[in-house]
Amino acid sequence: MKNLFTIFVVIFCVGFVNLKSQSFETFFNNGVQKFNSGDFKGSADEYTSAIKLDSTKELAWVNRGVAKINANDFDGGISDFNYALKLKPELVEAFFNRAIAYINSGNLNEAVKDISEAIRLSPKKAEYWNSRASCYIQLNRPDEALNDLSEALKLEPKLAEAISNRGFIKLSKDDFKGAIADFDAVIKINPNTENAYLNRGVAKFNMEKYKEALDDYEKAEKNSPNNATLIKNIALVKYKLNNFSGAIEYFDKSIASKPNVPTDYNFRGLAKLYANDSIGAEKDFTKAISLKPDFTEAYVNRSNAKIVLGDYKAALEDCNKAIELKPDFGISYYNRATAHFNLREEEAACADWKKAFDLGFAEAGDRLKKFCK
Repeated sequence: MKNLFTIFVVIFCVGFVNLKSQSFETFFNNGVQKFNSGDFKGSADEYTSAIKLDSTKELAWVNRGVAKINANDFDGGISDFNYALKLKPELVEAFFNRAIAYINSGNLNEAVKDISEAIRLSPKKAEYWNSRASCYIQLNRPDEALNDLSEALKLEPKLAEAISNRGFIKLSKDDFKGAIADFDAVIKINPNTENAYLNRGVAKFNMEKYKEALDDYEKAEKNSPNNATLIKNIALVKYKLNNFSGAIEYFDKSIASKPNVPTDYNFRGLAKLYANDSIGAEKDFTKAISLKPDFTEAYVNRSNAKIVLGDYKAALEDCNKAIELKPDFGISYYNRATAHFNLREEEAACADWKKAFDLGFAEAGDRLKKFCK
């Protein structure tokens, strides 16, 4: 888990101290050292020893909570922050770190409440505004997120995380140019931010700038070669660029990491179909259907593969199923017409081409003119 948390170091005054406070200081500082070395469980244990000697020091409770949530013990962290707030009810660090624990445990509404308290106590902290905006994004409250991001960027105009969050919201609103401008700014601040390249690539993909999108994806891939979303996006953009062998290579990777995603098999099947591997394509469409029995597009695509393979009766069955699932899907009638025509059932073919044309599938009009009276 990314270390997003704050760890505090207590500076003790020079003077005469008793053995108890010396021991507390030793355990406390050991906790800091172990935390900084990545030994979060060991760090929590040191703070536990310190707390046994003096349970009135709120920062020991906060630090132990921070160590616990870095060790993925979110409930334990929340419990420690609760106690710290009993000792000092307006301890901003306890509110903020408890919010982080709530975020990681999936309780975004409680996180928003705690970050709001942190903002009330420390309104000049850009990180707090940005963190609440991140929660609002996940809660699908983009307007509130944008307001918070505006506040964060007033305080810290080059806060890359806030600019990136704003770009993500623009991306979700289909403001692709605005999103690209924000991700450009993030990359200028930090050229090694793979998520900025990934998201800028998504914006360019949606603008049908496929070569530029691929360039961004490949830059992101250098720093994050195993990112599942990135792998799938590379596969899709290679497919759009008619690089079918490249698309198949990346869909293979995507399927290897997540073998039960029906759309991956469907797209890989399409790539194989265009790469003249109709048998492989049929197998992929069949797998997609087994994972999602109501996958209309996979039935249509498998009918294409079966037509290419000359299995026209099986193609008819797939088209019938696709029409049953989605009666207004013009390509289903077009493919069924093609199967009928190859079976020398001209009347049925013409009826289906007309239906496809009526549903807006323009290619059917050429067939009607050529083969039907």
